[in-house]
Amino acid sequence: MTKPLAGQHALVIGGGSGIGFATARALARDGAIVTIAGRTEETLRAAVGTLGQDGVAVSWFVVDALVGADVRGAVEAASDYQRQLQIAVVIPGGGSIRPVLLYDDDAFGAEIDRNVRPVFLA
Repeated sequence: MTKPLAGQHALVIGGGSGIGFATARALARDGAIVTIAGRTEETLRAAVGTLGQDGVAVSWFVVDALVGADVRGAVEAASDYQRQLQIAVVIPGGGSIRPVLLYDDDAFGAEIDRNVRPVFLA
């Protein structure tokens, strides 16, 4: 039986845990060639090990999703031999839940950076 994403290359930034991990698992089970990326090598290695025990293989790449060169490196690592990437998933960097009018300028800017900049860079 052919898997629906067979042969497609996927990058999941934030794929070492939580929603990103579950996304990477689903993509790999559907046949995608998945690279997970995140800031912490140990977390990525553990995720790859857990996924391997589940019968899916993924690779990993350390990236700071706020740094353009890092994100470009992750895209390159996840791409196929023609430098094409078919699927990109970016899990935002978190934040707090509060009314926008309660943020000061710097806190608002940091929130935007953590949650929008990685998507833009990818």
